[in-house]
Amino acid sequence: MLRFIATRLVQSLVALAIVSVVVFVLARATGDPLYLILPMSASQEDFDNARRYLGLDRPYVAQYLSFVGRAVTGDFGISLRARRPVGELIRERLPNSLKLAAFAMGVSLAMAFPLGIMAAVRKGTGVDRAAQIVSVLGQSLPTFWVAIILVEFVAGRWQWLPAGGISGFSSYILPGFTLGWFVVAGLMRLLRSGMLEVLDSEYVKLARV
Repeated sequence: MLRFIATRLVQSLVALAIVSVVVFVLARATGDPLYLILPMSASQEDFDNARRYLGLDRPYVAQYLSFVGRAVTGDFGISLRARRPVGELIRERLPNSLKLAAFAMGVSLAMAFPLGIMAAVRKGTGVDRAAQIVSVLGQSLPTFWVAIILVEFVAGRWQWLPAGGISGFSSYILPGFTLGWFVVAGLMRLLRSGMLEVLDSEYVKLARV
């Protein structure tokens, strides 16, 4: 058990290291961040001074090590767009993110359990085919595309639900369903296959007799 936990911990650390490298490289590949900070009228001297002040004149390896060292201590720097500490922005948005994640998981469980059970109990019927269609679409349609379609029709044309913001319970429905549909597809398939295996077992057949 300890060996399994240690292996998983090492794998998590390696994954975090890879993600940090990818984030750092992508941030540098998108262009010079000074163009987002300085006005269009800034001179070359202003760019040089800002680059030295922010440490962007150092080698990429030194910048990455500084980025990782500060991130480990919880210092994620200053947001170039919001001009505020990133830690403050995270603390402001984390509660709503956790609420949305909990709501999406609740939607997933509320949809996956009844669909998976009914699909297994009524195998080969219209209910089973409808549940399989829901599962296939949930795993094949990109989440961002589903979000765009829901915003376009449900929030835009029909105006049933808000497209953004936090104005109450209704604000969680569209993003919660969008995030939960993919999970519903996987859980429902697992429940259906598990239920079918149990229903075809000998002790269940004997109990029916």
